[in-house]
Formats: sequence, C-alpha cells, structure tokens
Amino acid sequence: MIWLASYPRSGSTFLRNVLYEVYGIASSTYHRETDYEIDPAYESFPVVKTHLLPGQLMPDNTGIPSIYLVRDGRDCLVSLVHYRRQLQQDSVDFDFALREAIAAQKGSYFGGWGRHAREWLERANVVIRFEDLVADPLKCVESLSPYLDLSVARHERLPSFNDLRSKDFQYGCGAEHGFTSQERAQWRKGKFRRGVVGGWKDDLPHDLQVAFTARCGGELVRLGYIESEKEVVQFPADSFLQSKGKHSTSPHKARNKRVLVDGTKLLDYRIDGIHRYVRELLIAMDRIVQQDGNQWVIDVSLGECGIIPISELHKVPALLRAGAKNPIARSKRRLEQMKTWSGKYFAELGKYRCRMLMRSALKRWLKVKRLCSLEPNRYDLLHLTLPNSWRHYRHLDLPLLTTVHDLSHLLCPEFQTDSNNHSLRDGCSWSEKQATHYVAVSNSTRNQLINQLGIGPGRIDVVHNAISESFQPVVDRGLLQEAARKYRLPDGPFLLCLGTIEPRKNLLNTIRGFNLLVEARPDLDIHLIVAGGHGWQDQDELEGLIRKSARVRQIGYVGDQYLPALYTLATALCYVSHYEGFGLPLIEAMACGTAVIYGDNSSMPEIVGDAGWPADSHDPKSIQDAMWQAVFNDHSRRELEVRATLRAHRFTWDHSARKMLDCYQHVIHADKSACVAGPKVATLPFPPQSSAPAATEELDRAA
Repeated sequence: MIWLASYPRSGSTFLRNVLYEVYGIASSTYHRETDYEIDPAYESFPVVKTHLLPGQLMPDNTGIPSIYLVRDGRDCLVSLVHYRRQLQQDSVDFDFALREAIAAQKGSYFGGWGRHAREWLERANVVIRFEDLVADPLKCVESLSPYLDLSVARHERLPSFNDLRSKDFQYGCGAEHGFTSQERAQWRKGKFRRGVVGGWKDDLPHDLQVAFTARCGGELVRLGYIESEKEVVQFPADSFLQSKGKHSTSPHKARNKRVLVDGTKLLDYRIDGIHRYVRELLIAMDRIVQQDGNQWVIDVSLGECGIIPISELHKVPALLRAGAKNPIARSKRRLEQMKTWSGKYFAELGKYRCRMLMRSALKRWLKVKRLCSLEPNRYDLLHLTLPNSWRHYRHLDLPLLTTVHDLSHLLCPEFQTDSNNHSLRDGCSWSEKQATHYVAVSNSTRNQLINQLGIGPGRIDVVHNAISESFQPVVDRGLLQEAARKYRLPDGPFLLCLGTIEPRKNLLNTIRGFNLLVEARPDLDIHLIVAGGHGWQDQDELEGLIRKSARVRQIGYVGDQYLPALYTLATALCYVSHYEGFGLPLIEAMACGTAVIYGDNSSMPEIVGDAGWPADSHDPKSIQDAMWQAVFNDHSRRELEVRATLRAHRFTWDHSARKMLDCYQHVIHADKSACVAGPKVATLPFPPQSSAPAATEELDRAA
C-alpha cells in the first residue's frame, strides 16, 4: 500500500476517482472520525487516503511510500469553512470559523495547514499540487509509476473536476453514507463547490490573509503559491523554513566545546530589546544543542549570582525573572497603591506587606544560591552579550566574543544618560583590549564598528536579532477585545508608538507630525497611542505635548501578553527613531501583519526593506506624510502588510542561534590555531556564600 495524504479540500477525492476510473486502482481511507467506521481491511488496498499527520498513522511504518497532494492553504481553508456551513445548514459563523481554522489551536484542524504541509513535505516520496492535478491529471498520475501499476489505462474514462458535481463516481458521491439520489446531488453540490484556483481572493478578508501568511508564509513560498520579496538582508532564501540538516560539526573534535554566555541582563525585571535578545537566543541555542547532540556545553552566567546550565534557565525563581510576577515589580505596584491610602492603619499594613514581600524575596534569593552551586568549569570561550556587563568578567583570560547592539555612545551621546555612555564606552574599550571578536546585530552596526572604531572587517560577524513565535497576527477576538479594554483603546483606527520614553526614540517629533496630520484633516477619526515605560529626559516635555493633543494618549508599559494584540489592532506602527542598532519593534509589528513607519537612518532601512514607509526623523512634516500614506492609502498599506509578514518571518531565532554557534566555532578554532601551548581556559569563581540563617534573622528583626 501507499499513503495518499492531503489536507482537507485539497482534491484527494478527485485523484482517487482518476486512479479508479482510468487505471482501475481502488483505494480506502484511514481516519479518526466518529460518524463512520474505518474499513477493517484498509491495509489491503493499494492506496489509502488520509488527512492525518504522519505521526498519527497506523501502521506507523515510515518505510511505506506516501504521496502528498497539496493545495494553496488559503483555498483549502475557505473551501473547508464553506463545506462545514453546507453540512450544518449555514449555522457556522464564517469569519469565526476561518479564524479558528487559521489558529488551529491544540492540534485542531489536522494541526493547521502550515504544520500539515511542513510535516508531509518532509515525509512524502511524491508531492503533487492540486493546481497541476486539475490542469493535467494524467501527467501528474504518471509521477506515481514507481509506486503503482499504471500499465492498463482507459484514458477515455478520465473525469474532469466539473464531472464530480454532476455524476456519481466511486468516491465522494455520498453513496457510502446511504444517501438517496436527490441527497447525493445536494451532497455533490456542496462537496465539489468550485475547485477554482485562487478562489480565496473572493472570500478571505484581508486581515485573515495577513494572519495566514504570517503563520504559513514559509510553506506558501516553498510550494510556489507566493513569491518571496527581494533579498535585502543577507539570509539564505529559505532561512525561515524548517531546517532538515544538523548543525555543522567538526569530525575531529577532541571534546565538547564549553562556552560561558553572559546572562546578567536576565536579572533585569524589565523586558527591553536586549533582554529579549539574550533570552530568545539562549532558548534557541538550547533547543539546537539538544537536537544536534553533545558538541556544545553552554552555561549561563548570572553575574554575582553564579552560573547555571543553559538547560536550567526555566528553574530561575520568579525573583530573578522578568515580568509582572517578579516580586520587585509587585512591590512597586503596591507602593504606588499606598499613595492613595490614608490613615495610620493602612500605612502600617503597607509596611508589613512590603516587609513580608522582602522576606519572601530573600528566601528566593537563597534558593538561587543553591541552584547556582555547580562546580566551577573550564571554558573555551566567553560570550559577552552586552558590553556594559564587562566588569563581571574582567578577571578572566580566555577567548572573547562580544555582541555590539549599537554605538549610541559615539553617534548620539546626547540621547543617552552619562552613565549609559560611560558604561558602554568602558565595555567596548575593555573588549578591544581583550582582542575580542565581534558580533553585530545588523550590517549597519557592523559598518559603524569599522568606520568609528577601526575594527577590521574580518573580526566582525553579523547575526541579526529575530522574533519569537508569539509575534503573529492575533485572530482571537476575545484577546483583541480584552487588550482594547485594558488599555482603553479607541474604537476607531489608531497609530501606535512603542518604546522606552527617551530622546532617541523621537516621540516628540512623532507627536508633532501627528498633530500636523490632524490639523490638515480635523474631521479625521484617528488617534495616536504612545506605549512604553519611562526612561530618561523628554518626560516633562512629552507629557506637556500630550496634554495639548486631544487625540494622543500615553498608556505606559505593555507586557508581552498583550503586545501582539496591540500590534494587530494598530493601523500602523510609528517607529521613527533618530538611531537604532537593529529596531526590534519594527519586525515584531511586521510579524503581526502591521505596516510600519520608520526612520530612514542607521539600521532601520536594512531591517524593513521595502515593507514600510521611511521618514526623516528630524522633520515632522516628513513623518506626517508617511502617516498620511498609512491612513489614506489603503492599497499601499494592504500591500505593505503582506510584504511585512513575509519579511519579518525571515528573522528566526533558530537561524540566528545557528549562526551564533558558527561564530563560537570560528573564534575557538582561531584561538587554538594561534596558541602553541593550547587554548586559553579560565575558571569563573563563585561569589562568597551568604549565611542564610543570619540573613533571615536580620530581616526578622527589621520586620
């Protein structure tokens, strides 16, 4: 037997009838439906049709040949929802059912079209596209000759797809369900509704087109259903497709390579771009190391808190995790609430709760000390993920790889605090003294390292930042409504600004540009939403400008839970910074199907490419013009939304993690080649351990 696999509504019934009518080849089905039984003798048939995923088949013998019949997923979903409505007498809400099918939560809808195609493309011996099958059935069937006996052919009996609507054939006419002649005619009308290539364009709303492209863009490009945008970022054309191969390894390695990665940024309870970079890179590297074997041993340094294996990051207690559950964050929220309380009782109650929280925090801290009780290890390489963290490692003497996110202390020091400028300057200076190899997060940053610091091009690799899988168009109406209520978003369209409130993000000129837009069209129902935590400078002037602008509102920091929903709801993201080393919010918004307005400087043109509107960050009129395009040019915005989703999903953490491991390999190998006496190794000492009982007693006395 051979498997004939397909996602529902992909033409498998048509192919089965072609095989039966022309070649006399019968087929059966294997399924998990409850309304009709499986033929107990299905394994005796030469062809067995299934919609299941490869891992759900019985028998589970991967040696059984398989044919995968694939159709444009957008046509599949539209056809599937129409079919469900026909079966249930139009009781299914069309828009809701489409969203449900795109989301394919918890493995529903046969895992979703993207997963289904991805897994079967890896397994199948032959892949046939529905569009080719309808155009030339016999040519497609000939590709099955290595697996089926096609020697006897009755070409005069070849059915067309339209014949399935008007005649009873062996498969799909409803006879297997015991239908009458009249019932079969009605059944055929719904089951073989159109079969038109590209029919999804008539029924699939634009926002769901973007959502589907964001989830399944790789498979659509791979199968030729959409064309990939022009290559601007130097990635392989299929970098966002699932990799079949293993990470390249040296066949002559003497032992596992041991790398210490700076993870001190993970101790910051605030989630910013660099925190995301460290967290997502470590998660992706851990996944790849586990998949590809034991070539690497990667540990993460938490600074003064010690070292933990990369696989143990999930065990770090909440005290040291980012997000709202961190006790420090909870303490800050409670302290803010205390400002509204009155009376001695409430003041004392607030002190008590705060101290109890501190006691809990200390216990968690001691738990981290125990967690970090590994024996000191010898390392072949230190990866400094942020130059500012250099003081934790200044006593080490081993090969160094330093990630440089930007050179703001040189190119725009007026936009930074003095402490930030000094910290970054000292970190870069120390790294250079260690003869470090550099990783730049963009080609723009690489060029700045060459031009501003005189670093040789051979000492710099580019490993782009990327997006986590959570950033994609939100199709869950409930979550969209919840986000809108939580942040009191306007009912009408709005532009979104996102970023820490600091001068470099250029919020002042962005608001000025928006005000020009409103002045030009006072009747326009549009708002500007400013999201982001407080940083430094600009705050008083910004708040004054917002107070004067009735349609501008500041909503503060937005957590990861709601960020994709805000991106999805926004008409466009306005991210017209004066300078960026990468610009992570840009690809986050693009991944959520949102068009972007960006500053035409530094790394941003490189990252966005032709998927957004550029603007001069110093010119509010230029920003207004870009906003005008976003609000009034629907055709341009819709086109850019599709381009944006395709482009953003080329920036994957798996791809970046593999490139980073290649950098590790290169630096370690180069250092070994340069050292006659062997590689440098270093031991990272642990901080002195606190006395838990004494510390707890001291806190008890304070309470």
